[in-house]
Formats: sequence, C-alpha cells, structure tokens
Amino acid sequence: MKTKRLLLTAVIGAGLACGVAAQVRQQPGEMVEMKSLPSSVQQAINQKTAGGEIVRVKREDDANGRWNYEVVVRSQGKEWGFEVDPNRKLLRTQARKDNREQQAITRGVLETISSLVRAGSREIMLAWEK
Repeated sequence: MKTKRLLLTAVIGAGLACGVAAQVRQQPGEMVEMKSLPSSVQQAINQKTAGGEIVRVKREDDANGRWNYEVVVRSQGKEWGFEVDPNRKLLRTQARKDNREQQAITRGVLETISSLVRAGSREIMLAWEK
C-alpha cells in the first residue's frame, strides 16, 4: 500500500516538475509582427523559410540584455523554428514534431497519469474503509 502511494506521488511529482522545467526554459519576450522588423531581418527570415508559412515571430530577451528573434515556420504539415539576431546571423535551428504527434504523446501521458491516480484513489478508499 505504501509502495503504491509512493509510486503515485513520484509520478505526479515528476509530471509537475517537467511542466515547471519547461516553463522555466522559455525566455521572456514578446510576439512581434513581421512587418515591424528591420528590412534586413525580414529578408533573412524570408530566405530561411523558403516558401513555408510563418506561424509566429517572437522577440526574445536573454539575461545579458541581448535579444533575437525566434521564428516558427510550418511547411509540409510540420512546424520547425530558428533564431536570428538583429544582424541577420542565424543562431540555431530547431525541428519540431507535427501537432498530431505532440497531441498523441500528451494524450498518452495524461491517460497514464489518470489511470495511476484512479488506481491510487481506489487503494486509498479501500484502506480508508478498513
């Protein structure tokens, strides 16, 4: 009984910790319109997207006071992103899973946690009745 409670607590705690860690990793910034960017940065973004649909552009600020632009692009059903600085320099490229894959993974994790919580709740109720 104690082992199941401990396991349940560990699983829920790990899920919450992962969510917090993901939020901490995001950098502060704001969404910006493509047309508000300097023309040189717009050109660099358009060259890199190569016909893909620009989903969003976000200006990100780092701890040193520098900033860059994070661009998310959709092409062939998948989203991917890259970062470019105000001097048109490409900083990094990041592949993203398509939304259906992400939703399926999230749904699976939530179903697993839900089933563990239900199982743990039943065990707690049985112990309470004794």
